[in-house]
Amino acid sequence: MSEDTLCVGDSVCLYATESYGFVMSTQSSSVHNEVAVGCRQDRVKPDIKDQHIISFTLRVANRYKLNKKFNKQQTKLEAEPENILLRTQVAHAKLAADSENDDNNLEQKRQQGKKVVYGQVIQVELLESNAKHCQFKIMPRYKVKAEGDVVGKLESMKSPGSFLHVSKAFLGPMSVYSKSFELNLSVQQTGFTVYRKYKPHIEDDNKVRVGDIIRFYHKEMEAYLVAEGLFDDELLEDVHLRMRPMDQNNPKTLFPSTSAVTYWQIELQTGPIDGGVLKWEQQCRIIHMCSRKYLTVDKALQKVTLTGDHMDPNTVFRIHPVIREYDEVPLDSYCRIEHVVSKRWLHALTVDYVRKCAQQEEDSSMGSLKWSTATLKQISTIEEKQYDDAFTIQGVSSDLVEIFDYMAGMVPFIQKLIGDKKDGVQLNAKMTHDAVVALSELKDFMIVDSLPNKNRQKLMRNLRIVELLVYLLQIPFRGTADQHHLTRIFVEAYDVLYTYLKGDSRKNELYIAKYIDFFLSQFEYKEGMIGLNSAHMVMELIKDNRKIVDRITTEHIDKFVELLRRDKNYRYLDLLKVLCVCDGVSIADNQKYITEVWLMKGNRNCVFYTDLGQKIGKEKGVVYVSTTTGRTWMELSKFAQKSSNDDELYLFLEHQLELFGYLCNGQNDFSIKVITQELNYLTWDEAFTCVSDDRLPDELRAQYCDLIITMFVNVGDNHSVIDRVKLTYNYDEIDDIEDLADLSHSITSKYFPTLSEWIAKFLGQNSDMTASEIGNNKLVKQVLRLVHFLVAFGFYQSTEDIMTLLEPMMGLIDGRNDKPYPVIPPGKEGEEVLKNFRQHERYHPSQETQAVVDAKCQALEVLDLFFNFIFNVRLEKFMNTFKLTHTAANRPNLPHPELAPMLYETYDLSNQHGPYVSIPGSDYLLDGSLPLSPPQTTSTLTGVSTTVSGNATYPTLSQGSAMHFGGVPTSTSVTHTLSRPVNSAGTISSVPGTAMGLNLPGSRPPLSYCGYMLPNTGTQPLPSWSQPPWPQSYPYGGFMPNQPGFWPYRDNFYGPPSGVATAPPLAPALPVAVSLTSAVAPSTTVPDSQASSSSHGTQVSDHASPLDGLQKLLLDFGESFKAEFSTLSSRMTLLENRVSSHQPSPAKSVECDEREDDELSVSPGSHERAFLTDEDVESSSSPKVSKKATEPSSKSVQQPPTKETEDPPSLKDLRDKVYTLMTDEAHITFCLSFQAEETFFNF
Repeated sequence: MSEDTLCVGDSVCLYATESYGFVMSTQSSSVHNEVAVGCRQDRVKPDIKDQHIISFTLRVANRYKLNKKFNKQQTKLEAEPENILLRTQVAHAKLAADSENDDNNLEQKRQQGKKVVYGQVIQVELLESNAKHCQFKIMPRYKVKAEGDVVGKLESMKSPGSFLHVSKAFLGPMSVYSKSFELNLSVQQTGFTVYRKYKPHIEDDNKVRVGDIIRFYHKEMEAYLVAEGLFDDELLEDVHLRMRPMDQNNPKTLFPSTSAVTYWQIELQTGPIDGGVLKWEQQCRIIHMCSRKYLTVDKALQKVTLTGDHMDPNTVFRIHPVIREYDEVPLDSYCRIEHVVSKRWLHALTVDYVRKCAQQEEDSSMGSLKWSTATLKQISTIEEKQYDDAFTIQGVSSDLVEIFDYMAGMVPFIQKLIGDKKDGVQLNAKMTHDAVVALSELKDFMIVDSLPNKNRQKLMRNLRIVELLVYLLQIPFRGTADQHHLTRIFVEAYDVLYTYLKGDSRKNELYIAKYIDFFLSQFEYKEGMIGLNSAHMVMELIKDNRKIVDRITTEHIDKFVELLRRDKNYRYLDLLKVLCVCDGVSIADNQKYITEVWLMKGNRNCVFYTDLGQKIGKEKGVVYVSTTTGRTWMELSKFAQKSSNDDELYLFLEHQLELFGYLCNGQNDFSIKVITQELNYLTWDEAFTCVSDDRLPDELRAQYCDLIITMFVNVGDNHSVIDRVKLTYNYDEIDDIEDLADLSHSITSKYFPTLSEWIAKFLGQNSDMTASEIGNNKLVKQVLRLVHFLVAFGFYQSTEDIMTLLEPMMGLIDGRNDKPYPVIPPGKEGEEVLKNFRQHERYHPSQETQAVVDAKCQALEVLDLFFNFIFNVRLEKFMNTFKLTHTAANRPNLPHPELAPMLYETYDLSNQHGPYVSIPGSDYLLDGSLPLSPPQTTSTLTGVSTTVSGNATYPTLSQGSAMHFGGVPTSTSVTHTLSRPVNSAGTISSVPGTAMGLNLPGSRPPLSYCGYMLPNTGTQPLPSWSQPPWPQSYPYGGFMPNQPGFWPYRDNFYGPPSGVATAPPLAPALPVAVSLTSAVAPSTTVPDSQASSSSHGTQVSDHASPLDGLQKLLLDFGESFKAEFSTLSSRMTLLENRVSSHQPSPAKSVECDEREDDELSVSPGSHERAFLTDEDVESSSSPKVSKKATEPSSKSVQQPPTKETEDPPSLKDLRDKVYTLMTDEAHITFCLSFQAEETFFNF
C-alpha cells in the first residue's frame, strides 16, 4: 500500500477526467505562462514528444517573504544606483534571501519521501518558482476520503475554495494552445487523476531514469550521435555522428559536449506516462530533444533517421550492456543499441556525412564562411553487433537541462508570430506587448551576472531561434496597418541577436554571418531604431573576427561613413572601430583609409570638437566641447554631468575618443600625426588635463588615459628594452659600463616628469579596490597600463620612483583590502556585509568583479616587468664578473683572481668555507639586547684597524688586524667586503668611545648582527667620518643588516669623538670584516686553459679549461634565478588565496627565534638603501658573501626551527621580498640599451 501513496518529491502527471487530456505547459516566458489541458488524449500513449512538459513535482510550500523583500529593494536600487545606503540594504537583504532559499531547500530534503495527505498545502512544480500563488491545497474529489488521509496514485482530486477548472472551450487561434482547453480557477469543480511517473530514491542518482536527457558517445569514433532541426518544423540534418576527439592541448574536449544537438530522451515503449529507472534490454524509444522526433530505421534503405510518428513500431530499440553488473542502466556505462523490429545494430561508418545545406558560394562571400569545422560521419545498421560499436551513455547536468527547457519554451510564441503574419493576421497592442516582453526576457536570460553565458547563447543556434528571428525580420512591414507594432518587435529582435553575439564565441558569429548582407540592407530604415540597432548588431558580429573583417571592402566603409554624416550616431562609430583592430592586431590599411575618409575629407560635420579654453577665448586650463562644429562650446565637465551615461551626445563623444585610439593603435604614425598635429583633434595638453581632472567621469578619464598611451607613449620613437629576459650577449661588448637608453629623441621624454608626478599621486590615493566603483577601477587599470609602457620603454630610472609605485600596487593586489562600497556603515550589519563580500561575493563573476580583476592583473604585469629587469641586470653583472675573472686568470703576470677557482669543473661551492667565520661569544653579546652598553662578557673586541689608499675610482683597502680579548683569537686578518669610492687616503681604526656596528654572518642564524660600544682603547684617531648612506632608524642607528663587516658611524648618543682632526671626510665610510683567512692572494699564477691549477688544495688536470669549469656554475646560476622569479610570480598571482593569517614579528624584536624576516628581507620604507649593489663587486678584491655562502661556517651552531619557517608566507614576507629584490640594485638605473650581437654567449 505504501507504494501506492504519493509522497513529497514524486513526479506526477495530472489527467483531467472531463476533457480527457493531460495538464501541460510548453512555454516559459512570463507573459505566456498559461497552463493548458489537452483534448482527447490517450491515457497511456498520448502524443507527447517531451515528457518534461507534463511532469510536475510535488513540493512542500516554500517561504517567500524575504525573497519578496529583496526583489522590492533590488527594483529600488535599479532606479537609484548611486545610493550607497540602499546598496548596503540590498546586500543585507540578499544575504537574508539566500538564507531563506537554503532553508527551503533543506526543508524539501527533510520532507522528501513524506506522504502527501488531503488538506496539505503543496506546490506543484513544473519550472522552479517560489511565490505564494504557486501553492495549492489538495482535497479529495469524493467523500470517501477526508482531510488527513494519504493521497494515492490514480485517485481523483480537487482543490478547495477556487477550484482548478478546465474550460469547456478551446483557447482559440490567438494562443499557442489553439486546440487545447484552458486551465483556470472557478467555483465549479474539475477532477484530476494523478499518475505517478517517478518516485525518487537516493540510489537512483547515478542511474538512467526514463525521461532524463542523455548523450550517446561512440567510444571508438570519439563522436556524438546528433541530428539538427526544430520541433514543429522540417528536419534540417539527418542522424549522423559528430566527431569530437579528445585533445590534451584543448581542455574543453576532455569534458562532455554542451551542445543541445547531442541531447536525447528515453521513453518507454508503453508510453510517456510511465517512468522509473531504465533497465538493460528494456524496450524503449529514443527522442531527439531539439527536433522532438523519434529515432527510427528505414527498413527499405536500412537508414537511420527520425520520424514524428509516436506509434511507428520501427521506433522501438533495446539497449544492451557491454559489461553487465546490475539490471538498471548506470550512467557512463557502455552499451550497444539494437533495433527491435529489424534485429540490427547501430553501426558507425567511416564514410563522411555530407550536410544537406552545404554552402556552394564563392570563397569571398559571407555565405561561404563555415561556422563549424567538425568532421561528420554516417551512421547505419548492421546485422551482427560489432565490438567497436559501443556507445557511452552520458548524463546531462541539471543546470544544462534547465536552461534547455527554458530556451525551448521560447520557441512556440516566435513560431506562432511568424505563422500569424504569413496568414495575414494583424497585430494588436496586446499581442505586441506580449511579444516584446518575451523577447526581452529571452535577451536577459543569455546574461548571467552581467556577463554573456556561452551555453545559453549556444541554444539560440541549436534550437534555430536565430533563423526564426531572421525570418521574422524579413517580414515586410512598411505600409502595413500594424507597422508600428512590427517596428517595436523588430527593434527588440535585433537586441536579442546583439546579445547572442556578445562574448567571444566565433561559432555564434560565423553562424549568423551568412545573413550579413540582409542586415546591411536594414541600415537605411529610419522607422523606430531598426537601422541603428541593425548597425549595432553588425558591429558585434564583425568585432574581433578576422574572417569577416577581411570581407569588408572600402565600399562598405564608404557606406558606413556616409550613414555617419547623415545620422550622427555612436553606433556607426563602433562599426568603423571594429574594422581598425581585430583581436588586438591593428589593420593599417583600414586605419589609414578611415582616417582619410572620416577626418580629412568632407566638411567634418560628424566629429565633436574639444579644445582648451585659452585657444578658443575661454577660461585657461579648462577643456571645452562643441557638438556644433565649433559654433557653441560647453565645459567638458558640465557636459558630462549634464548628460547621463545613456545620453546619445555623451555616448557619441565617448565612442569618438575610442575610435581615435583604435585609429592610432599599433603605433600608426599617420593617424597620430593627423589627429594630434595636422587637425589638432586631440593634443597632449588637452589629454593630460582631462585625465587629471577628477570632475570628469572615471570612464571618460580612463578613455583619455588610453589615448595618452596610444598617441604619446606607445609611439614609433619608443621601443621596449626590458619586457623580456635577455639570455644572449655579445661577449666582446660585455663591460662594467652601464648602457643607458637614449630617450632624448622621444616625444614622451618631455612629458614624463609631469606624467610620473601625477601617476605617483594617483596611485597613492588608490591603494585599494572598491567593487562598486567600476569606472574608477577601469581608470586604475589604464593608469597601470601607462606605468607598464613607461617602465618597458626605460623612462623610470630612479629607484625611489619605483619604490613609490610598489607600495600602492601591493595594496591593490592584496584582496584583504577590497571592499564592496566606498563607505561601509558601522555596526554588525556592515561587518557582516563586508565579511560576506570578501569571502564570497568578490569571487562571483560580474561587471564589478571583472573590473577589479582586470586592474589586479595589470598590476601583476607591472611587477613581472620589474622582475625581468632585476634578472637582466644581475645576469649582465654576472657576465661581466666572469669575463674579468677569466681574462685575469689567463694572464700570467697578474695576481691570482679570488674567483679563479670557480672557473674549474672540480670546484664545489657547497664544500667551500666562506671567508667569514663566527666569533664565539655569549648570547648576551650576540643577541644585540644591549646595543649601546659595554658588553658584560669576557670575550670583547678591543679594536680593528686597516688602511685605505688610492683614489676615489680605484680605492685599496689594505690588510689590517682586529684585536680581541678573552675566548677568541687575539689577532686576525681584516678585509673589506665591498669597495666604495673615497675622497682621500686614510686609516680606519677604532676610536675610544665610538659606537661600532658588527655584522657576524653565520654566527647565529637567523641573527646577523650585534652592536656595542668599543672600549676606550685604540690606535690613531680617524679623520672626520661621514654619515652612513643608509637610514639611521634600523633598529639601532647605523647598523647594516645582512652585510658582514664593522660599520663605523657617528655616535649620535655621546657626540663626536674627542680629538678628531678636521680633514676631508671619507664618503661613505668603508665596511670592514673579521676574517681568519688571509686576504692576500696566493702568489702562484693562475694557469691558462692549457695549464694546471690548484685551488684550496684541489688539483686540476692539465686539460681542464676555465670555460668548462664554469659550465656547471652558469647552469646552476640560471636555474636558481629562474626558480626564484618563477616562484615570486606564482606567489604574486596567487597572493589573495595564499596569504595566511600569521602576523610577522615586530620590527624591534631581535630575539633569536623572531629574526627570520630580518634575515631575508627589510622593512619597506625604512632602509631601502641599506643594501649594497652588485656593481660594487666589480672593483673588489673579495666577493660579496651571500647568506648561502656563509652557511658552512655556521654548521656548528644549532638553529632551532622557528614558526616562520613552518607557516605559509604572509603578505609582509612577499612585500619584503619585492623590496629586497629592488633594493639590491639600488644604484642601477631602470634603463638598458642592447647593441648588435656578434659573438654570443648563451645560457
